[in-house]
Amino acid sequence: MNQTAADLVQEFYEDAQVFTAAKHFIDASFAMLIYDHLLTFGDEVERVWKPKFTGATLLFLINRYFTPLQYIVNIASFFDAAWTFDSEACINFVKFPGAGTTCSIVVEIILIIRTYALYGGSNVLLAFLSVLFIIQISAMGMALSRSKPETTRFGLAGCILTGTDNIFAALWIAPLCMDSVICILTLWKTRQYIRDNVKTPILQVLRRDGILYFAVIFCANLLNVLIFSLAPENVKAIGARSGYLSFYPSI
Repeated sequence: MNQTAADLVQEFYEDAQVFTAAKHFIDASFAMLIYDHLLTFGDEVERVWKPKFTGATLLFLINRYFTPLQYIVNIASFFDAAWTFDSEACINFVKFPGAGTTCSIVVEIILIIRTYALYGGSNVLLAFLSVLFIIQISAMGMALSRSKPETTRFGLAGCILTGTDNIFAALWIAPLCMDSVICILTLWKTRQYIRDNVKTPILQVLRRDGILYFAVIFCANLLNVLIFSLAPENVKAIGARSGYLSFYPSI
């Protein structure tokens, strides 16, 4: 069916709305990330920089500072018209936002170490979580291998990564499953400690923060999956693109 000029104008208007909303999301999330860093910078200096440097310190710093650095590049790719589907820069760069999502593996390592300590250094638990972790990395890598650059219609600027099939959703489903397991393990163990009248502030913090973290990350990953799986084609790539810039694990 031939499209009329009115149909094309309407489609352009809808695409521009989605694209503008995605850009606002990127700006707002980056501002929130930097604001959180500024609020907690004093505590970071006292509790991370001054004590002895360890492997945990390295994991914290990677998680803390890699995300803002990749944001700068991602923002440029989403706003600069030079980063188009036809440009060599976009073709070479396009997998970077998705690869940046895998920095969540640093968060998973931190959570695994925390859960391992919570269970008194159980090697059985560590082996179980390590296997799940390897499965998560493999699934996310497979999802990235099934990705492709996506052109935006009507000349809208942006370098966008999307999937060739539904397997691409594993980029969000894999960490969603891993976080679910860790959350359940954390709640189960803290419940046991509380039931046995073991009362320490750290248990309350682990329980509270574990629930809050899981709730936020679960909703973010689930939203990305739903957008990619159910949204119209003209919305899917742009909507899922903003999901790559999820900043929550770094806060």
